[in-house]
Amino acid sequence: MEDIRIYHSIWKNIALMAVCFVFVAMGIYYMDDNAIVYLLSFVGVVLIFIEWLRISRKRSILSMIIFLSYSAPLYYLMIFKGHGGAAFTWWMYLVLFTSIHEVVLLYRIVKSYIKNH
Repeated sequence: MEDIRIYHSIWKNIALMAVCFVFVAMGIYYMDDNAIVYLLSFVGVVLIFIEWLRISRKRSILSMIIFLSYSAPLYYLMIFKGHGGAAFTWWMYLVLFTSIHEVVLLYRIVKSYIKNH
């Protein structure tokens, strides 16, 4: 029986450690709740762009429409109507919806990659 080696590449380990270090440094030196949402939104747009390039342009346009349909109103509510603690509610919904959307996008990208290779 052959052993399964997930982390057999030193370069993958170094890259993983560097990414973790960047997130830790951001957490220590830049403790801003909005930065988390901005980073999640940026990652979502990057995943939609990868979907545009690799999978289907129609699906990526639909994903962008879905992304804008929930993120634009929630950003507006969080920034301009977030008085008296309501901003946290909109922030939480942004994190939740964006995270779910990113998991779905990652699933489709990985599924497409496995299917093609």
